[in-house]
Amino acid sequence: MASVAFRESRITAQSLDGDLRLRAKEKVDVSLTQVIDLLDADFLKWVGGARLKELAQKLAQFTGIDPIPTPPGFGSELRPYQNQGVGWLQFLREFGFGGILADDMGLGKAVQTLAHILIEKQNGRLNKPALVVCPTSVVPNWVNEAKRLTPQLDVLPLHGSDRSERFEWIPGYDLAVTSYALLVFQPGQRGRAEF
Repeated sequence: MASVAFRESRITAQSLDGDLRLRAKEKVDVSLTQVIDLLDADFLKWVGGARLKELAQKLAQFTGIDPIPTPPGFGSELRPYQNQGVGWLQFLREFGFGGILADDMGLGKAVQTLAHILIEKQNGRLNKPALVVCPTSVVPNWVNEAKRLTPQLDVLPLHGSDRSERFEWIPGYDLAVTSYALLVFQPGQRGRAEF
């Protein structure tokens, strides 16, 4: 059975009488089933409770992260550790978590990220462009790798002296690739697009 441990946690809920604040001074172990029961309690109104209940139910049934096979149409065969990395990215998306894909340089983080973005497009979940932000020196590499490995993705490089002319094109693309410098020097422009 999965459980959740809260340390120095503070839970705010709305009771029938007004605000109810619970504070745990010591470690409290609560099973996911108990969390789900609390979310169903008639005397509590949780802000974000439906989302929390859904997440608790998913976590209660969670058995592990499965490696994801190379998506159809991908321009290379993923190595086993890359299948695991794509599985990690899909897990983060499914559960709504933020996270990082990190390993040594040259082991294929770009390849895994492109496979993940392609899977999202193939499954109809890429409803906004994905944004890759990288050092200026590797923007062309990202664009070339994306075109080679994922020709199904429409890729927009936001790089070079004519980049400002391309900002309005962002919504029509699957992937925009830009540099850290652009985020610092032209922050107002990127604010117009949703990723």
